[in-house]
Amino acid sequence: MLLRSGDRAERVWDIMVEYLEKIMKSQTMPYLMERATVTILRAGIYMQDSKNPAMQQKLMNALTMITFVPGTILRHISDRVGSG
Repeated sequence: MLLRSGDRAERVWDIMVEYLEKIMKSQTMPYLMERATVTILRAGIYMQDSKNPAMQQKLMNALTMITFVPGTILRHISDRVGSG
């Protein structure tokens, strides 16, 4: 929904990011971390052209969540993250 409806993204963005952040910080479920990473990257692709500076900043902040993925998990999911 978020990625297909850029005009509605601002309404649900904070809720989505809060949920993804919980997943990324928990570091207990590699599959969910993989899906969260892919979701963040896809949001970056779809929303990079946003004309709203505040939304662009929120997107950049969300992209930094990828750094929460530990190297041990990243090695296992990198091929799937790379292919989306």
